[in-house]
Amino acid sequence: LPVFHRIKWLSVDAHGHSDATAMLDSVHARPQASSGSGLWPRHSDTALVNISGNLDVASGGIEGMFSHHYLLRIESLTSHLNLGVHVGQVQVIFSLPSKSLPLLFLPTVEVPNHLAYIKWFTPFPSAPNQHHRLYKLSQVFCGGKKLVSIMPLANIVCSVHLILNFGAIVP
Repeated sequence: LPVFHRIKWLSVDAHGHSDATAMLDSVHARPQASSGSGLWPRHSDTALVNISGNLDVASGGIEGMFSHHYLLRIESLTSHLNLGVHVGQVQVIFSLPSKSLPLLFLPTVEVPNHLAYIKWFTPFPSAPNQHHRLYKLSQVFCGGKKLVSIMPLANIVCSVHLILNFGAIVP
């Protein structure tokens, strides 16, 4: 199974020419790996994912907060482009080998070239917290397990950063 470790968004000018040296954004999805000097930890970035109303995510507890800087980008996306976006943690980026597609899908199904395995966070509340203007999010659990899905890579809009909410006492 072909697996990839990073999504890049490159700068593209008005004529459609891209500049490979001008990376605007990226999302990493690297599994834990061992090397001669020890273990490299897993690196799974969070991203805004356009779900277009295809996912029913339930609300839960508080484990993360969304920073004000990215909050402005979300408000812009949802109000101007009318996108349904959620935060997800990208675990794996992959593609299915073309020879396996007939075994998995009907010939009438159009399968995207690249897919992402995503762990979901709760939807954005209707308003940010009145004191710090941040949105409180948490991971979504269904039957005691984290809610996950496979989405087309094209649905990933941009990277986002979550800030842990430790509460009154930091562990």
